[in-house]
Amino acid sequence: MCVDKKNRINNLILINNIVMFLIDLISMSNKNSINLNIDDIKTIINKRKKIFFATAESFGTKTTSKTVEKILESSLLDGMYISGVSGVLIHFCFCATHPLVDISNAMNIIYDSVPEEVEVIFDSTVDNNLSKGCVKVTILVAK
Repeated sequence: MCVDKKNRINNLILINNIVMFLIDLISMSNKNSINLNIDDIKTIINKRKKIFFATAESFGTKTTSKTVEKILESSLLDGMYISGVSGVLIHFCFCATHPLVDISNAMNIIYDSVPEEVEVIFDSTVDNNLSKGCVKVTILVAK
Protein backbone atom coordinates (compact mmCIF):
# COMPACT_ATOMS: atom_id res chain seq x y z
CA MET A 1 0.00 0.00 0.00
CA CYS A 2 1.12 3.51 -0.63
CA VAL A 3 0.72 6.55 1.59
CA ASP A 4 0.30 9.69 -0.50
CA LYS A 5 0.17 13.12 1.14
CA LYS A 6 -2.89 14.02 -1.00
CA ASN A 7 -4.93 11.15 0.46
CA ARG A 8 -4.07 11.34 4.17
CA ILE A 9 -7.57 10.71 5.49
CA ASN A 10 -7.98 7.56 3.40
CA ASN A 11 -4.70 6.18 4.66
CA LEU A 12 -5.03 6.52 8.45
CA ILE A 13 -5.22 2.77 9.00
CA LEU A 14 -2.15 2.18 6.86
CA ILE A 15 -0.25 4.93 8.66
CA ASN A 16 -1.18 3.34 11.98
CA ASN A 17 0.13 -0.03 10.74
CA ILE A 18 3.40 1.52 9.62
CA VAL A 19 3.83 3.32 12.94
CA MET A 20 3.11 0.12 14.88
CA PHE A 21 5.61 -1.76 12.70
CA LEU A 22 8.29 0.87 13.35
CA ILE A 23 7.59 0.90 17.09
CA ASP A 24 7.84 -2.90 17.14
CA LEU A 25 11.14 -2.80 15.26
CA ILE A 26 12.67 -0.26 17.61
CA SER A 27 11.36 -1.99 20.73
CA MET A 28 12.87 -5.29 19.51
CA SER A 29 16.24 -3.65 18.95
CA ASN A 30 17.75 -5.38 21.96
CA LYS A 31 16.78 -8.73 20.39
CA ASN A 32 17.78 -7.80 16.86
CA SER A 33 20.85 -9.32 15.31
CA ILE A 34 21.35 -5.97 13.62
CA ASN A 35 20.57 -2.95 15.81
CA LEU A 36 17.97 -0.68 14.22
CA ASN A 37 17.30 2.77 15.64
CA ILE A 38 15.12 5.78 14.93
CA ASP A 39 17.84 7.44 12.83
CA ASP A 40 17.74 4.50 10.40
CA ILE A 41 14.00 4.96 10.00
CA LYS A 42 14.37 8.73 9.56
CA THR A 43 16.95 8.08 6.84
CA ILE A 44 14.39 6.12 4.83
CA ILE A 45 11.21 8.16 5.32
CA ASN A 46 12.43 11.73 5.89
CA LYS A 47 11.03 14.21 3.33
CA ARG A 48 9.60 11.47 1.12
CA LYS A 49 6.24 11.85 -0.62
CA LYS A 50 5.23 8.20 -0.78
CA ILE A 51 5.84 5.23 1.48
CA PHE A 52 5.19 1.61 0.59
CA PHE A 53 4.87 -1.00 3.33
CA ALA A 54 4.38 -4.74 2.92
CA THR A 55 4.90 -7.86 4.96
CA ALA A 56 4.81 -11.54 4.07
CA GLU A 57 5.91 -14.91 5.43
CA SER A 58 7.72 -17.80 3.84
CA PHE A 59 8.15 -21.35 5.04
CA GLY A 60 11.13 -23.54 4.26
CA THR A 61 14.66 -22.84 3.16
CA LYS A 62 15.26 -21.16 -0.20
CA THR A 63 11.82 -19.51 -0.10
CA THR A 64 12.76 -16.11 1.34
CA SER A 65 13.94 -14.83 -2.06
CA LYS A 66 10.61 -15.76 -3.62
CA THR A 67 8.79 -13.92 -0.85
CA VAL A 68 10.87 -10.77 -1.43
CA GLU A 69 10.21 -11.00 -5.17
CA LYS A 70 6.49 -11.44 -4.49
CA ILE A 71 6.44 -8.29 -2.35
CA LEU A 72 8.38 -6.28 -4.95
CA GLU A 73 6.03 -7.40 -7.73
CA SER A 74 2.95 -6.88 -5.56
CA SER A 75 0.03 -4.69 -6.57
CA LEU A 76 0.50 -3.05 -3.17
CA LEU A 77 3.41 -1.20 -4.73
CA ASP A 78 0.71 0.95 -6.37
CA GLY A 79 2.70 1.67 -9.52
CA MET A 80 5.87 2.61 -7.64
CA TYR A 81 8.66 0.61 -9.19
CA ILE A 82 11.38 -0.50 -6.80
CA SER A 83 14.02 0.85 -9.18
CA GLY A 84 12.64 4.38 -8.69
CA VAL A 85 12.76 4.55 -4.90
CA SER A 86 15.04 6.59 -2.69
CA GLY A 87 15.17 4.35 0.38
CA VAL A 88 14.49 0.77 1.47
CA LEU A 89 14.28 -0.70 4.95
CA ILE A 90 13.97 -4.48 5.03
CA HIS A 91 13.48 -6.59 8.13
CA PHE A 92 13.73 -10.37 8.41
CA CYS A 93 12.49 -12.30 11.44
CA PHE A 94 13.55 -15.96 11.62
CA CYS A 95 14.56 -18.71 14.04
CA ALA A 96 18.23 -19.25 14.87
CA THR A 97 18.47 -22.42 12.78
CA HIS A 98 17.44 -20.71 9.54
CA PRO A 99 20.30 -20.62 7.00
CA LEU A 100 21.74 -17.12 6.67
CA VAL A 101 22.52 -17.78 3.01
CA ASP A 102 18.75 -17.72 2.41
CA ILE A 103 18.55 -14.22 3.89
CA SER A 104 21.65 -13.14 1.95
CA ASN A 105 20.12 -14.33 -1.32
CA ALA A 106 16.97 -12.34 -0.59
CA MET A 107 19.03 -9.23 0.13
CA ASN A 108 20.81 -9.65 -3.20
CA ILE A 109 17.43 -9.30 -4.92
CA ILE A 110 16.93 -5.97 -3.19
CA TYR A 111 20.43 -4.74 -4.04
CA ASP A 112 20.02 -5.83 -7.67
CA SER A 113 16.63 -4.07 -7.91
CA VAL A 114 17.63 -0.58 -6.82
CA PRO A 115 20.20 1.90 -8.09
CA GLU A 116 23.51 1.95 -6.23
CA GLU A 117 22.83 5.35 -4.62
CA VAL A 118 19.63 4.17 -2.89
CA GLU A 119 19.91 3.87 0.89
CA VAL A 120 19.19 0.24 1.86
CA ILE A 121 18.94 -0.59 5.55
CA PHE A 122 18.92 -4.24 6.60
CA ASP A 123 17.56 -5.43 9.94
CA SER A 124 16.96 -8.87 11.38
CA THR A 125 15.53 -10.47 14.48
CA VAL A 126 16.09 -14.01 15.65
CA ASP A 127 12.86 -15.35 17.16
CA ASN A 128 13.07 -18.96 18.30
CA ASN A 129 9.30 -18.97 18.89
CA LEU A 130 8.80 -19.11 15.13
CA SER A 131 8.34 -22.46 13.47
CA LYS A 132 11.47 -23.91 11.93
CA GLY A 133 11.79 -22.58 8.39
CA CYS A 134 9.43 -19.63 8.92
CA VAL A 135 10.74 -16.23 7.85
CA LYS A 136 8.75 -13.01 8.18
CA VAL A 137 9.78 -10.33 5.70
CA THR A 138 8.78 -6.68 6.07
CA ILE A 139 9.74 -4.01 3.58
CA LEU A 140 9.35 -0.26 3.94
CA VAL A 141 10.09 1.64 0.72
CA ALA A 142 10.10 5.42 0.26
CA LYS A 143 10.04 7.56 -2.86
